[in-house]
Amino acid sequence: QYLTTGSPDVAYPLAGSIIASLLWPDSMSCRRAIRLGHRLAELTQANGDYDTLLGRHLFHAAVFSLVQEPKWLVGLEWDMLALARDLYCVKTLGVSSTALMYSMAQHTNNLMHQQPHLAQQPHLLAASLPPLPPL
Repeated sequence: QYLTTGSPDVAYPLAGSIIASLLWPDSMSCRRAIRLGHRLAELTQANGDYDTLLGRHLFHAAVFSLVQEPKWLVGLEWDMLALARDLYCVKTLGVSSTALMYSMAQHTNNLMHQQPHLAQQPHLLAASLPPLPPL
């Protein structure tokens, strides 16, 4: 936790390395970067200083790699999709995706905590994607 919230001089290069590793054409590096991306989102979800870093850059890298469908991503698509989903839920809705699914299964409406900052970057990026052609 110290590496991510202790000092921005350490956290931003670390997050930049994670983002670069998501796009590096090596499946092992990508797999580890996905895990680190989940952990980074967990640790910094309440900190508004990381909205641009997580909501724009990390989310964009995850969506970009899914849309491009590179050969080295074979077998990691669901993990990458889970990372994009978690980032979207945490930064746009203010709750983790697991809490969202649990509350939907329990039919409760008390999951939306009032967050002082909710990033709009993931929502804007998802809205800007072109529509899928009909089958």
